[in-house]
Amino acid sequence: MAPELDTLGQKRLARQQAKEALVDAVVELARSRFRELDPDRSERLLRDYFLRVSADDLVGRDATELYPAAVRHWQLGRQRRVGETLVRVYNPQAGEDGWQSRYTVVDIVTDDMPFIVESVTAYLNHHDAEVRLVIHPIIQVERDDAHTLVDIHPKLEDADKTVRESYMHIEVSEQLEARHADLQAGVERVLADVRAAVEDFPSMHARCGEIAEGLDMRG
Repeated sequence: MAPELDTLGQKRLARQQAKEALVDAVVELARSRFRELDPDRSERLLRDYFLRVSADDLVGRDATELYPAAVRHWQLGRQRRVGETLVRVYNPQAGEDGWQSRYTVVDIVTDDMPFIVESVTAYLNHHDAEVRLVIHPIIQVERDDAHTLVDIHPKLEDADKTVRESYMHIEVSEQLEARHADLQAGVERVLADVRAAVEDFPSMHARCGEIAEGLDMRG
């Protein structure tokens, strides 16, 4: 193996190990502070939350910043009906949110659907809210009859009583508070359009098949 490739591999391994240590620190904070879920459930939630985030996007951050950001996101989605989209736009403040950032945060909880990350980030970038970070876990959740999140499951386990939900934490260039409501409404419209397109796709696909079949018969 070429020396430069070996060095690159070592750097990647070191960054992955640093990410794992950072997530471990977030989990330990949750065990000492987070009382809304039992320790095992909160650990599963947090490890799922950061699982697919690039080490490059996390290393250099602090557990005392990532922990409250994840908890605030969980609190947004704590109660949600199937089909409901929840969006919150805010500038994190240490006193109110438990962490502070130079970026504005767009937190989203919705049913898992294709194209939502691309659609939302394109909308934000087009409206002068430059996207700096995207955390997008897809979490298999179980909710009770009051639509309250009660458990986190491994993917595809107990699929008959769980639902796949998209949690999107997006950090964008800092926005004045006066813009927050407009950005929230815009993101909600984008997600509603994506939902309509996804729900219409089967009927459109079937109709295209009928048209194609008719053309074949004419031929």
